[in-house]
Amino acid sequence: MKVIQNGGIGGVDVQVLAVHEHCWTAEEKLHHEPPIDDDNPLIFHLWFIQQGEVVFQIDEKIRRVKSGEMCLLPVDLERDIFTPQSASWLSLRLSITVFNKFNLLKNIPLPAQWRPDEAERLQMESWMTQIIREYRTEKDYHRLVVNGLIQALFGLCWPHLTSNSLTWSIHAELPEWLAQTMRRIADDPSCSVAALAHEAGFSPAQFRRAFHQQIGTSPREYLHSHRFEAACHFLRHTDLSVRVIVERIGLRNVNHFTQIFKDIYGMSPSLYRVSQRNEEI
Repeated sequence: MKVIQNGGIGGVDVQVLAVHEHCWTAEEKLHHEPPIDDDNPLIFHLWFIQQGEVVFQIDEKIRRVKSGEMCLLPVDLERDIFTPQSASWLSLRLSITVFNKFNLLKNIPLPAQWRPDEAERLQMESWMTQIIREYRTEKDYHRLVVNGLIQALFGLCWPHLTSNSLTWSIHAELPEWLAQTMRRIADDPSCSVAALAHEAGFSPAQFRRAFHQQIGTSPREYLHSHRFEAACHFLRHTDLSVRVIVERIGLRNVNHFTQIFKDIYGMSPSLYRVSQRNEEI
């Protein structure tokens, strides 16, 4: 059984492409005109202003991002940047997609600007600082730290970008038959590929081809991956036995499930449950 990793919730994949710590003196200016290879609607800049004020102009509209504020804007947006006084800010260059293909932020007005509350501000600044530090370290395990932190950071940013739920926004980008399939898998991870194909109105062969074309993996692999995500949810939030969880997610062999779980997460399901609950204490 092959199990894929989907990047984030429901296929949302947030990747860090570059990091910067900006320190500008008063009255510095820059005209940002992205080169042709930066003309990508799936790449964004996330700023956190630590000190001072950053002013940028797009067409005739001027925005002022002040100390303690966040800003998300497309990287391909031509703009003039200016600092009236000395300023420092953190910047992450991000790729944000659904299934590495769809633009999750297509219907969200950008640039987006907001001021998180004090607790959230401290958390965001801490995570962005750690992402920058870990990203600059070339060891492989540091990239795992970066991947986890950027998913968490994007989760904190999301409610400031739109009132729509993340799940709704993901499904809005998918063809209707695929959104229906994803909802079915989320509601019932024990469902079969044959049932999914029938509900989507395809023959099994047509369904496999269309699913792979849209998602980049087979429906069987995606379903197995989601089953293990569902198993983790049950382990964290319920007292169901491992045997009952295996039945709930549509598998039969507890020993086989346990072995695959160890391969993925590096520990048994029971130890995973204990470790997750200890973290919450």
